[in-house]
Amino acid sequence: MVNTMETKQKYIYLGLGVVILAIYGVILLVIFFGKSNSGLLQTSTSPTPIPSPTPLGAQTKPPLSYDQKSVDRLSQLLKERTAISPSGSAIRASLAQSLGSKSGVLQKTSEYTLRYIQAADVFQAEITTINIAQAKLLATAYLKAKGLSQDGICHLPLVFYLSKKTAVALSGKALTFSPIPEGC
Repeated sequence: MVNTMETKQKYIYLGLGVVILAIYGVILLVIFFGKSNSGLLQTSTSPTPIPSPTPLGAQTKPPLSYDQKSVDRLSQLLKERTAISPSGSAIRASLAQSLGSKSGVLQKTSEYTLRYIQAADVFQAEITTINIAQAKLLATAYLKAKGLSQDGICHLPLVFYLSKKTAVALSGKALTFSPIPEGC
């Protein structure tokens, strides 16, 4: 049993490492090859046009910020995988088994989409509305209605993230996002 848990943790760390390396690779590709290569083939010696000044009000929206304490807590929950109560474990297993123990959507509403991710053995809730607090409340209420306690929800673990559309809609707002349920 311990060996299986260690193997799962190794796969999780390996998967996270691959994702991080892929992100770094994309960033490096954008940095090095993001500019058009047509400039290398140009034979014209025309001067580079002078850029026009940016108007004072035309600023780009800053990206959404994440609450570092909750990100650290999420990392701890993912790393430690503390056992939940026997009834919580049974409910967790039944949720996964309802999908044939494969990845899939457990619940979809206009506010969120709750998924089980089999490879990482986690539950994710994609928030699809700008009302983040309401979406988190509804997603956790769904799991509580299935019989999980607040502690059980924290140790599923349940990870929240914003859909691309929601993140774009909220960029530039004075908002700090937490990827874990309230009370975790």
